[in-house]
Amino acid sequence: MSTTTLSWLGFAWYVIAGFMLSKTWYIYFQGDKDLNKHDLIISLLALVVTTLLWPITLPFTYLELVRKHNHPARDLFEKT
Repeated sequence: MSTTTLSWLGFAWYVIAGFMLSKTWYIYFQGDKDLNKHDLIISLLALVVTTLLWPITLPFTYLELVRKHNHPARDLFEKT
């Protein structure tokens, strides 16, 4: 496969995964009825930034979830 084809496939994967993640997070924002208008705008801004930077932010989000919940992978990230 040529480098150009791999570049386009990587870009397509980035866009599709980013869209799917932002769609999921947007649904969570819609479910929160306690947000006022200012908080909603800040949350949507955070959603846009997170979507653009999801390859960096997703692993940190996963690590946070592992630390908060009793997850089998927790032992891998805990310092002894």
